[in-house]
Amino acid sequence: MSPSTTVQIRPIQAADKDIWANLWAQYNVFYKRTIPDEVTEATFNRFLDPNNPINCGVAVNTDHADGSSKVIGFANFYPHDSTASIKPNFYLHDLFVDPSSRAGGVGEKLIDYVAEKAREAGAYQLYWHTQYFNYRAQGLYAKVGERSDLVLWKKGL
Repeated sequence: MSPSTTVQIRPIQAADKDIWANLWAQYNVFYKRTIPDEVTEATFNRFLDPNNPINCGVAVNTDHADGSSKVIGFANFYPHDSTASIKPNFYLHDLFVDPSSRAGGVGEKLIDYVAEKAREAGAYQLYWHTQYFNYRAQGLYAKVGERSDLVLWKKGL
């Protein structure tokens, strides 16, 4: 992306479904996981449900000669209660920027958007994790946050 590219971050809209689904598919390929279509559908519908806490902010490139705009990235996030604070935690669950739009500050703008939503909600903290092999993202994360000393464990059910 050129330095003059205009990118805005906004809540996802129903009209964004196809481009979000395409970016979502790329994200899942990168993380070597297969998400069933019904889970993708349910996830998108959760974004649009005002009674569901899962949110999605999208990065929109508005710098097209014909006045059109294009979704080029997303951040999926949600608040949750914590045993460490009365205030909620905010979890940045998924972050992805179209490969052709990287290295232009879009990922940082998406994180800033989620951080602002967390501040507005009076959150205790915003946190996220990534795969050990996602070095490019870790470079960004080192710039905008601090690395935790926690180790993630999981158990399949």
